[in-house]
Amino acid sequence: MPRADAGEAVMQRRVKVAAFMDFRETAGVILVVAFLAANLPFISGRVLMVGPRRLDRWLGLLLIEWMLFGCLAFGIGLVMEMHIGQVHPKGWAFYVALACFYLTLALPGAVWCFLRQRPH
Repeated sequence: MPRADAGEAVMQRRVKVAAFMDFRETAGVILVVAFLAANLPFISGRVLMVGPRRLDRWLGLLLIEWMLFGCLAFGIGLVMEMHIGQVHPKGWAFYVALACFYLTLALPGAVWCFLRQRPH
């Protein structure tokens, strides 16, 4: 009997989570978070979104910020996946595709940062 009760408790928890947010909404939130995280380092002008504005930031610093924000976005997505249900195993191909997708999401911010005309 305890096993059936445990299964029922898991189903009730999933129903509560499903009532909060379904898969499509979660995917949309993850995409928006990833897009913002990919573009914030290029648009903000601040180091890690704090401190004074610096227009002459080093490219290496931008890339480090970009990777940190990417890890944060991935962590948020992983937490949301845990709340929806079972976390699926991810192989190397998933991480390569994720990196390419995140790089693609960063294109608008990088273009705005490096190709816009600055007043002299």
